[in-house]
Amino acid sequence: NYAKENMAGKDVVLVGNSIGSLIALSATSGDFLSDNKSSGFLIEKTKGICMFNCGVGLNSRGIANESQWSPAQRFLINKLFDVLDTLIFRNQALLGYVLEEVVTEELLRETLQGLYKYSPERVDDELVESFFAPAKTKGAVDALSQIYTNSPGKTPMDLHTEYDDILSKIPIKLVWGDDDAIAPVSGGVGQFYTKLSENEDLNVSLDIIPAGHVPFDDNPIQCNDAFLQWLETLNKNSDTKESSGVLDGLGKLFSR
Repeated sequence: NYAKENMAGKDVVLVGNSIGSLIALSATSGDFLSDNKSSGFLIEKTKGICMFNCGVGLNSRGIANESQWSPAQRFLINKLFDVLDTLIFRNQALLGYVLEEVVTEELLRETLQGLYKYSPERVDDELVESFFAPAKTKGAVDALSQIYTNSPGKTPMDLHTEYDDILSKIPIKLVWGDDDAIAPVSGGVGQFYTKLSENEDLNVSLDIIPAGHVPFDDNPIQCNDAFLQWLETLNKNSDTKESSGVLDGLGKLFSR
């Protein structure tokens, strides 16, 4: 609704990191629509998707849906998550204690630096506070519990299979950190997109750069350079003034 209200008459390029990449795929495909009769604004107006790494699901349970697992392994992984849900993520008293007594600014700083493999010094006080403050607010326990116990939703592979007629026509750019421990390029999703990028019939390209899980902030120079070069190719191939204007605007934003 936000895009429809604020981008009426304009083409869009969707950009996401990790779970945000998965949401960009869902938005473009129209998977979020409540019924098949709706006409998704973004289906018609999206001219490209850029994904900085890509998560397998909306929470860690999505790992069980990756294709490399056998049925027996998938069963065991799901049972493990069931146990963790019961012992930890549905235990609101325990979660409340952890958020109140265990989670500190220093702990978050060390955790975030573990995600910023290329430039850990970019983890500053403002970034730490953006994670610390929500953890101390009312509703944090419920939010954390729901994040880990709700359905992980569809994987990127599911979306490409179900909406191939849409996603196969959309230019897709992936910029992946080579040292991402959460969504490694060597994992199921990373290998899926590696294979797609090798298919000359598809408009999918992949750049692997020195970075961790947040490449656009961990290594902004190389990450944004890859993104801008891709935007330039979209601009050249654009056949409408609206597309050209939006892409020019994005290029100026990310070149700052």
